[in-house]
Formats: sequence, C-alpha cells, structure tokens
Amino acid sequence: MDKGLNQQNLPIIDREIALKLAGNKQALATELLDLLISGLQNDLNAIYDNLTVQNLTELARRLHKLHGACSYCGVTQLKNAIGNFEHILKKQKTEKLTSAFKKLELAAHQLIEEASK
Repeated sequence: MDKGLNQQNLPIIDREIALKLAGNKQALATELLDLLISGLQNDLNAIYDNLTVQNLTELARRLHKLHGACSYCGVTQLKNAIGNFEHILKKQKTEKLTSAFKKLELAAHQLIEEASK
C-alpha cells in the first residue's frame, strides 16, 4: 500500500486485477466480489460500533479481516482506505479514526454503487 497515493486516483474495481487474482476464472472473480459486497454493510456496522465504543482490539481485527477479503477482489479504493485506517490505528492516532472511518465508508458505498451497474 502506498500511503501517499490518493485514493481517488485508484479504480473502484480493477477487474483485470480481480480476474488475475481469481486465476483468470471470471465466475470466481464475480463470486468473490459478490461475497465481499454481500457482507460489506454488516462489516461497516461492526467497524462503526467498535469505533464508537473504542474497542480498538476488535476494531483492528475487523479491519484486518476486511482488508484480507479485499485482497482477493481487485477493490483498490476500498483496500487502500482500509489499509490507511489500519495504519492510523496501529500508530494510535485516535483523533484521526473518525475521519478514516468516513473515508472507508465512502469507498464502500462507491464500491456497492459501482458493482450494481
């Protein structure tokens, strides 16, 4: 992850990367993306809930799990937003967590919108 890279310069879904990650199997790439998106709102809710109550251990676990799932789907903006959120959390910059969540939420909603096209 390039922490200096502007998230908006990344594609929402890089279908070429997604296909490569799925071993050039289009059906698998589509299935992985669908699985990610189907649970994304629940993941966002859990991340928000843990942020709200400052359960930073569970917040880190949830972010790590979602980041891993993104690694197989070519969802570059969302993966970048999660990576930045994780970085802020690891550096204990708690004053920046709400902003990081908002960027994550925006990337997630853009992904959901893009995938529905």
